[in-house]
Amino acid sequence: MTSCTRARRGIQIRIQPGAWESAEKAFRKFPDDNKLNQLRADLTTKASDFVHAIRLAEDLEQKGQPGSSLAWFLKAQKDYPPSQFAHDGVQRLTKQILPDAT
Repeated sequence: MTSCTRARRGIQIRIQPGAWESAEKAFRKFPDDNKLNQLRADLTTKASDFVHAIRLAEDLEQKGQPGSSLAWFLKAQKDYPPSQFAHDGVQRLTKQILPDAT
């Protein structure tokens, strides 16, 4: 099953954050795919709260603000528990903030 197919299936069963995440993962591998880019844009508006949380978390992480970033990844994970982006961010930042706890 392709990423576009998984994303479309997510729309059909009203799991917009998961659909967006599938499209975003594929977009990061194939940024020149116009159809994928359009699908990703459409899904961004449908899962806007989740997308905002993930993007803000990533931005804060890059700016060296692990505590704030972790809070936003946790919000994204609460909004959509199966999120791989949120899970990976939480794991990465937990190791950074509490290196002896893992």
